[in-house]
Amino acid sequence: MDTPDWVHAATPISTPTLDVGFIVSDDFYYGPENDFDQETWERLRVPVYQPALPLHHRHVDWVLTPALESSTDELVRHYRDLLRLAAEHGTTVSRSHFWLRPFLYSPDGLDVSFSWLDTQDDAELFLSALEREDEGEIYDGMDEGWDLRIVALGGRLFIRDADPDTDQVHACVSCGRAALVARVAPVRARMRKILAELRAELGADYWSNPPLPRAPAPAGRTRLPPPRVIPPRYRRKG
Repeated sequence: MDTPDWVHAATPISTPTLDVGFIVSDDFYYGPENDFDQETWERLRVPVYQPALPLHHRHVDWVLTPALESSTDELVRHYRDLLRLAAEHGTTVSRSHFWLRPFLYSPDGLDVSFSWLDTQDDAELFLSALEREDEGEIYDGMDEGWDLRIVALGGRLFIRDADPDTDQVHACVSCGRAALVARVAPVRARMRKILAELRAELGADYWSNPPLPRAPAPAGRTRLPPPRVIPPRYRRKG
């Protein structure tokens, strides 16, 4: 492939931090999904248990994998409280309560949003793309307001994070390829270990692309209807 023009303008940076984060919700909304106003949106909310864990803030709070490596107990407690609230209010949890997504950031001005990557499947795809051995464009993720391209060339990775709707470029940088790729396997291993523990503790898989499982019903209540199907809000070109 021809080298994109933006590659020549990329700013060299040190090896960025690579990780995967799990979303932490501030509260739980139990109102209608459609035809609600701002007052309803703000009123029909209840606090949810906040895990005693170090959080990484990007628009909302996330907990990164190193904080969960020794124990997932606090995050399990957070998720169980979400399920309890859903059951008590006769509604269901949504995919957004269980988002996980990659993180790629550095103090040199790089902080990729990954706005449309929400599941383990999305994270696995991105991590695998970083490990590709060929040169040229190794990753091209695009959706509304988000366009991430990664090009491998001459031992470096060139990363461009932009908004295709406004042509705003959030970052255009390059880093050493080998150093970043070396971080993939440990991140993947931590993510998979954590997810295995979460699935075992909760008895369900809330982090994959198929529809969410039904929320457990508390004693004395009938089981809730199946939650709505929320398709992955991400598409990968090519």
